[in-house]
Amino acid sequence: MPAQEVSVNEHNVQGLEQDFLLRVWETADGLMPTTVRSLTQSRDGYLWMAAWDGFVRFDGVRAVLFNGKNAQGLPTVPKGNRVFADSTGLLWAATAEGRLFSYDRITWREYRHAHGWDGLLVESITEDAHGRLIFCGASKLLQFANGHFTPVALPELPPDFHPPLKAVFDRGNKLWLTSQTHLWREEGKGWKLVCSGSSLHLALHGVAAARDAGVWVATTRDLRKYIDDKPVVTLPRPEGFLGENLELLEDFHGDIWAGSPTKGIRVWTPDGEIVKVGRSADNLAPQITCLFEDRERDVLVGTNGAGLARFKPRPFASWFGQLGGLAGAMVNSIGEDNSGHIFIGTDGSGLRRLEDENPPSLISTTDGVLGRKLRVMSLLRTHEGEMIAATAGKGLYRVDGETPVLIPAEPLQNELIRALFEDSHGRLWVGHEHGITLRENGDFKPVSVGPNAVLTSVRGIAEDREGTMWFVGQQGLARWRDGKLELVHLSAVDAHANFLGLFVDHDDALWIGVESRGLLRLKGRQEFLYTTAHGLPITSAGGFLEDEDYLWASGEKGIVRITHTSLDAVGARRANRLELQLFNRADGLPSDACRRGYQPVAFKSSDGRFWFATYKGAISVNPQHIAKAIFEPSATIEEIRAEVEQITVTPANRDHIDIPAGTRHMTIRCSVPSLGKPDYARFQYTLEGFDTVWHDAGGERVIRFYDVQPGKYRFMVRAIGTDGRFVEKPSAVVLIVHPFFWQEMWFRALCVMVLVSVVAFIVWRSQQQHIRQQEEKLHAQKAHADLEMQLQQAQKMDALGRLAGGIAHDFNNLLTSVGGNAELLQTELSPQSRHYEIVNDIAAASARARELVSQILTFSRRRAVEKVPIDPAPVLREAVKLLRAGLPAMIDLRMEIVAQLPPILSDAAQLQRVIMNLGTNAAQAIGAKQGHIRIDAHECLVREDAPVDGVPAGRYLRIAVTDDGRGMDDRTLSRIFDPFFTTKAIGQGTGLGLSVVHGIVEAYGGHITVESEPAVGTVFQIFFPVTDQMPQPTAAPAPVTPAREPESSVAQPPEEAASITMSGEGVILVVDDEAVVLKVARTMLERLGYVVEGHVDATAAAEAFAAAPDRYRLLLTDFAMPRLGGVELAQRVWAIRPGFPAILYTGYGGRLTPSEAKRMGFLELLAKPFSMQKLSEAVAHALKADETGAMVVTESVV
Repeated sequence: MPAQEVSVNEHNVQGLEQDFLLRVWETADGLMPTTVRSLTQSRDGYLWMAAWDGFVRFDGVRAVLFNGKNAQGLPTVPKGNRVFADSTGLLWAATAEGRLFSYDRITWREYRHAHGWDGLLVESITEDAHGRLIFCGASKLLQFANGHFTPVALPELPPDFHPPLKAVFDRGNKLWLTSQTHLWREEGKGWKLVCSGSSLHLALHGVAAARDAGVWVATTRDLRKYIDDKPVVTLPRPEGFLGENLELLEDFHGDIWAGSPTKGIRVWTPDGEIVKVGRSADNLAPQITCLFEDRERDVLVGTNGAGLARFKPRPFASWFGQLGGLAGAMVNSIGEDNSGHIFIGTDGSGLRRLEDENPPSLISTTDGVLGRKLRVMSLLRTHEGEMIAATAGKGLYRVDGETPVLIPAEPLQNELIRALFEDSHGRLWVGHEHGITLRENGDFKPVSVGPNAVLTSVRGIAEDREGTMWFVGQQGLARWRDGKLELVHLSAVDAHANFLGLFVDHDDALWIGVESRGLLRLKGRQEFLYTTAHGLPITSAGGFLEDEDYLWASGEKGIVRITHTSLDAVGARRANRLELQLFNRADGLPSDACRRGYQPVAFKSSDGRFWFATYKGAISVNPQHIAKAIFEPSATIEEIRAEVEQITVTPANRDHIDIPAGTRHMTIRCSVPSLGKPDYARFQYTLEGFDTVWHDAGGERVIRFYDVQPGKYRFMVRAIGTDGRFVEKPSAVVLIVHPFFWQEMWFRALCVMVLVSVVAFIVWRSQQQHIRQQEEKLHAQKAHADLEMQLQQAQKMDALGRLAGGIAHDFNNLLTSVGGNAELLQTELSPQSRHYEIVNDIAAASARARELVSQILTFSRRRAVEKVPIDPAPVLREAVKLLRAGLPAMIDLRMEIVAQLPPILSDAAQLQRVIMNLGTNAAQAIGAKQGHIRIDAHECLVREDAPVDGVPAGRYLRIAVTDDGRGMDDRTLSRIFDPFFTTKAIGQGTGLGLSVVHGIVEAYGGHITVESEPAVGTVFQIFFPVTDQMPQPTAAPAPVTPAREPESSVAQPPEEAASITMSGEGVILVVDDEAVVLKVARTMLERLGYVVEGHVDATAAAEAFAAAPDRYRLLLTDFAMPRLGGVELAQRVWAIRPGFPAILYTGYGGRLTPSEAKRMGFLELLAKPFSMQKLSEAVAHALKADETGAMVVTESVV
């Protein structure tokens, strides 16, 4: 197909400013540096520029320079050369030194030789629709994929080849390659030569993708569009724009842009004209370095030293403004005659007529009354084609041809006329400062009004479908009906509201502009006031027009176009915000403020264009050419400043940003990346956790907060688009405002706990003193007094037991005294004595309390545990045998335990207790009916891809106890491990069985899970970690009873003391800070035949031993004592007599183990409370070990 050639001459050249709005950003506008080498736009809407000092992110208002000073990974002076945003969201940044970086909005990453990057000086970066990314250098191509660069085969370069190469993908995803001498197109795995400079006898000076298909190529004398292998369009370059390399761009509208390094910009329009920058753009430098079209379809131009320029398509044509030839003229009214000429009534510049592209002509009278400085207030063309102009104090003029004629109107002498209107009957209504005048049948007469219907300063007149005339003036809204003027009361606004304009739409609704209030709609008897709360940006509307889908209104901040559907939806309260577009100076208006208070200030001409009067001229727009915004950038949160600390918001930290304690002043910087209308961006924000209200920030990009209290907040911001709707979802960050430690809940709770603990301790100490007094009286009182004391003790022990082991020491001291004295009384009483059974009950109660403390210590894990490798198989089998012996015959107990189980770190007795407790619990769940209990154990592997609830991955011994009892509901299941929780009747259980199981399992590093369903049954699963240590042969553990209350408790006869054969001489030194414990221990030892010396003060005991060390034979000391503890006492003794036999006893619930006591040097470790038998055995073993020189350590189990 032959190329279509368009001839061009200099007469076609006009100014770009006629069709585009030009804005230039320089240093004074916040853009630094001002030399832009490359442009791109990231996915979030920011414009990125490559500059010598670094890479610049720009949102239209604020530029942020990234280099080594504020971005880790970048050089201090990057010498930026190219930027490119790919389809994945990565920003690519190349330097003039061949270094390449990518930015993912979090970190800058440099690519090196290991990634396949060899220091290529990038000439161009291009990507096709499938994500194929190509980097082009002077004579090399690299493709990036999967984090690595690979070379792309080049075409065979001919001898006359001249670098550099430039690569570009066209819209058809074809890769083109050009140099100064050749043009190739990728074809399959090779290249096809499309043209060469030698064949054209021209050099090639630039390349760019075409809008539809193919590429544009600049030669020395023209621009050529190639599709496949042939040029299809040729556009000659004008004189004065020849020979240089060009930056090329075809925009969305089909305009071809070319930027020269020394001669500025030329644009080839689709109709063949060439446009260049006019004189009004003198601040745009001719040194063009790059061209780019953003998502808002604005063309951005980078320059060498003069900043960044933006060309935005101009939707509005301006008249009387800077481009219209009469700068600064204030326009009051607009009209049109029968010939289609537009008339402009100005405020002090006379009456003007527009004709084609000529300057506006002045319409004046021969006497000069209607002249250059006259104020023309209103214009009207009657149904008969008569053009009438109303003046300020000079009357009415009929404009016919070039010479206006004064219309005789006596009532209008010296009146300031504001509005002209012709009704459906051909009557002319004139609104002025003193009221309304009506012309009917050629006569002018004032409109008669009632006594309460005064209306002055009339600014708007309209007629509805029924022929009712409406007026707005200083006193409000009035209507003419039945030959009378009457005021209309409006409830939506107050009586002092100032009305500025009036309009009747296609639906017969009346629209009224209310100054500083908004827009009032009156339809029938229904009123609705549209305000800023509905998203209306103007509050003082004066002019109105409408087309098929929109209502147009002009006001103090520009012109709004509102959809009829959103007006109806908001008016019916089905929606909260209006859908609208706001047009202002950013769209080409000479002034944001439009004229109000006259009629008509908005006018529709016969060619369908809309005209509006402003304070700086008139504007016109074709409503059919106004499109909705193509791209509305959403709001972003850039940074947070907490006092002096600055925090950059990134996708990595936006879900958790820490604000330091003591922050009183916090600012959050927001942005809407847009170069189309950056100064008119609007925001709304809310701070969840502080309030739930969306606050209107207007155009303020920095949101300030003061004295935000500690807590968790979620800050959200959203942009309001040009159509009045919120743009997409809001941007959000989560802020954690940290408190000082004294403001935190844990500190306040700690203070409360300390206070409660102090009060409780005082109460407890008081109670202890009372208990001791009662105990002293118990020895002298009768049996019923003993029983009462035991009851008080039991109640007190039950209360203290809920402290979960925290007072075990004091409990055990008390139990040592009670149990020991009971045991001593048993030895003195005959079984036939009437007091024997009472003393026996005391001993039994003491034993039960000891077991309760043991259970509490077990479930609260206050007891130290000995972890030794054991073989669990025989322990489990023995436990099942014991359990079977105690089960009813109707319960079937089955055991499935494999022969070989892996070893675990545990204690045989504690493992047996777990099985007994779970089995007993299962039997109680089955009750008095037939049922089944199954106990199985095997090794299992918990994997990360098949997790078990709460159990980490690893090897475990799994023990399962399954029953088909009554099961549990979710509420019961959630509390089964709570201490003292039981579903049994009062007095039938303590609720500690499962708590003990839970404590034992966790003490040995295990995990327990429960599954239960009412009326189906329950499954307990226990997981013990497997160990590689081999178990040592041990004796079978002593049988363990489950943790439950027996139905009856009958004490057994006291154990007989071991027969002691005394050998040698010496005194046993007993030391305990509790006198009652010391007394019991001393009495027991004396009853056993030993000579005993007791001390409640450890320091006194040490001094006594130091005075006569050879007098003593054995040391029996408490562990925890004031000033001098048991271990320190023993160390003093050993310092005098090394190896002196010593026994340590403690009431701290077994936090010491026998092995630890052995390492300290003690021969025995006793746990309080202890019996006379345990004491006798410990003393005998210690004395025997001392005689033989052996170290024997035994453990007394609580």
